[in-house]
Amino acid sequence: MIILYVPIILAASVQEKCEKCLSEGKVWTDDKCESNCLDGKYCLKEKCPDIPPGEYFCPWTEKNLKTDCVACIDPKSGTSWSIINVDKNWCSERTVFHEFVVNDVIGLFLWFIGAGLAISAGVGGGAIFVPLSMFVLRFDTKAAAGVSQASIFGSSLAGFVLNVRNRHPTENRPLINYEMLLFSSPMELAGTLCGVLVQRALPTWLTLLLMFIIVLITAVMTLRKGLELRRKDKAANKEKKKLEGVVADDIPLEVDQEVAGQGERPSALEPVENEVPVLQDPSDHDIQTDQKITGVKPNWVLGKLYGPEQWKDRESYTLKTDSKFLPFFWGINLLFLFFRGSKRMDSIVKVPQCGVGYWMIYLASVLWPLSFALTFMYRAVTRVIRKQIVNYQFIDGDIQWTWKNVLFYGGITMAVGFTCGLIGISSGNLLGPFFLILNLPPLISTAVTGTMSLLTGSIVSIGYVVSGQVPWSYALTYFIVSFFGGLFGKKTIDSFVKRRGLSSLLVLILAGILFFATAAAIALCLLRLNKLEWQPDGPVNPCPKEEL
Repeated sequence: MIILYVPIILAASVQEKCEKCLSEGKVWTDDKCESNCLDGKYCLKEKCPDIPPGEYFCPWTEKNLKTDCVACIDPKSGTSWSIINVDKNWCSERTVFHEFVVNDVIGLFLWFIGAGLAISAGVGGGAIFVPLSMFVLRFDTKAAAGVSQASIFGSSLAGFVLNVRNRHPTENRPLINYEMLLFSSPMELAGTLCGVLVQRALPTWLTLLLMFIIVLITAVMTLRKGLELRRKDKAANKEKKKLEGVVADDIPLEVDQEVAGQGERPSALEPVENEVPVLQDPSDHDIQTDQKITGVKPNWVLGKLYGPEQWKDRESYTLKTDSKFLPFFWGINLLFLFFRGSKRMDSIVKVPQCGVGYWMIYLASVLWPLSFALTFMYRAVTRVIRKQIVNYQFIDGDIQWTWKNVLFYGGITMAVGFTCGLIGISSGNLLGPFFLILNLPPLISTAVTGTMSLLTGSIVSIGYVVSGQVPWSYALTYFIVSFFGGLFGKKTIDSFVKRRGLSSLLVLILAGILFFATAAAIALCLLRLNKLEWQPDGPVNPCPKEEL
């Protein structure tokens, strides 16, 4: 008899709990779907819903939604339950240290380490943070990208705080090459905007497959460059020890004849951490009499002629004269973001998504950075011409800009931006290796790409948070962790590189990050195809209508 009463007691218990949910303005659930009231948040009137691949269940409407969960609105609070529970394909909301406490704590540790490694290598860390957000934090692709962008913002801000105070290894100038940054960053942004537009029409599995192929090729190229630089580092260190009278018998070495012949100094790869010296503004005095002009300035070249020493003085001021354009560029791009809006964020000028006004603003947001870049390309080329006229002595690592190579660099940067926007990673992951292949010193390369990640990552992360695509509690938490992880990691690794004269370590770290991203991309691609029951979906409508 007692056994007969057990089902009745259990049924009554479930009924009471679900009636309690009903009294709180929520609907009740069948115990077959989830025990009790589905984590105490909501209950269902019917049994566990059938959710086909590619659809997501909204508990408030008890209907399946296609594409995403934007239209799943809590009728009581009016908030959107836009975060997808990837384990159940339910629409939900997420708060840090609430539903996935263990995952969130593990994430803090991984983010702290990852941010330090990424910013030391000159990348924002998207290749690390996106797969970790999906595997560890259990976010879907879009929310993972939002957490990643907030993390990139934090880590790249930490890198900029350190790089902006560092000086060039051999010259009295900032470590960050602002001249290059002012045209390469806008070109990269224009390319990214075009790539993102194409990505909106690609299925997720195809995006991940493209990411695997492109990043794998880049990783192999970066590894080769890192090993080449490692041989040069060893040769330079042995030459240094010989000069100091120390025999380094324990260091295996294959002498690089080119390095040995040039007498390359390891100190040229080390940043100088000191304050900007106080100098007189060189524009206040004329060219010295011993600095003779040896050429004629073309009519199309604007600007004053300075002597070689004056140019060196002026370069020590680039932090003051050139960096002031960056906040202006950043602010205009942020305005474009709010003007055009997104599916989850209304435009401040009330243009409908995918309407004529939207596409006009989108086109303007691409043309604006292109025009900005062309302006500073002209500035870079004319500066070199004015230096050449007075026989300015360029140093190793200086790029003597001409219209041919500046357009080549700009075009490659835009193409890299397009590729990164297409596959959804930070441009530093591909631009870093490209700059190294063109023999830009590693410390200069990482400073430029790190600053580029800051400019783009900050704007995109703000858009993700404002539009509700990522929970603000996660964005803020992992922004803070990435910032302090970036500070600690970069200072520690840069200090080690400086002591040991191993600039190749930065390149090898970048190669490791790229190989990690390669493995993560193919794993996510296979998991996605498995979820689709190995029936790949086709192109996606970039302007889908909301289905309620």
